[in-house]
Amino acid sequence: MALLQNGVARHRQVASILRNRILKGDLPAESQLPTELELTKSYEVSRTVVRQAMQALEFEGLITRVPGKGTFVRQPPEPKEEWAIGSLEDLVSYGIRTRLEILSHAEVSVPEDVAKALHMAPGSPVMEIRGVRASAAGPLAYQRNFLLLDVGRSVMSADLTRIPMLEAMEKHAGVRIVRATQWLTAVAAKGEVCKILQVKRGAPLLQIERLFISQERGPVEFGITRFRPDRYRHVSEIRRSNG
Repeated sequence: MALLQNGVARHRQVASILRNRILKGDLPAESQLPTELELTKSYEVSRTVVRQAMQALEFEGLITRVPGKGTFVRQPPEPKEEWAIGSLEDLVSYGIRTRLEILSHAEVSVPEDVAKALHMAPGSPVMEIRGVRASAAGPLAYQRNFLLLDVGRSVMSADLTRIPMLEAMEKHAGVRIVRATQWLTAVAAKGEVCKILQVKRGAPLLQIERLFISQERGPVEFGITRFRPDRYRHVSEIRRSNG
């Protein structure tokens, strides 16, 4: 039995001890935890302390309490893949490490918000490419990419299941992307996205919009991607500026 220390909340100490045992595998998934009475005796604490510790572990998703049966260790959650996308090279790497299935491509009238981003007149034709990107864990993201019409036609001559979009634009359309602006927000899953990403209607999704600017022609692509947050975690580094 680990001895509790003075000066630290006792329920936090009990929770920490049990947490470490769970993470180390001493208490494996689906195993039953000792009863409240057994824990009070083991750590010489009150039932209130034990209940507070259990509440903390339950909130963290480490345990589940089944009425009439006891408290059990939960199966570890599916690990999230972390994507530190801080450069165009990172986006290319992301494209290589995942796989893209093209769902459709068509020449469409540019949506109003996309037209503004691409500096186009409303109703102008663009190439819209829809696809689902997957990782080893399964469907990861649903994406809609709007490209200038001639750029989109050229890109569709490439095998986008193997070549990242940025590389395809450079090799097949002759445009080199030099920078991108992105916006992150949360949206609710609806429509075809639910089936494609295998989520329920209303499930939260991370949406990233990106505007790609080329050296030769300025804005050439606007992409809207919706990610399953249980399989994707966007990582960025924030540093203190000099001076």
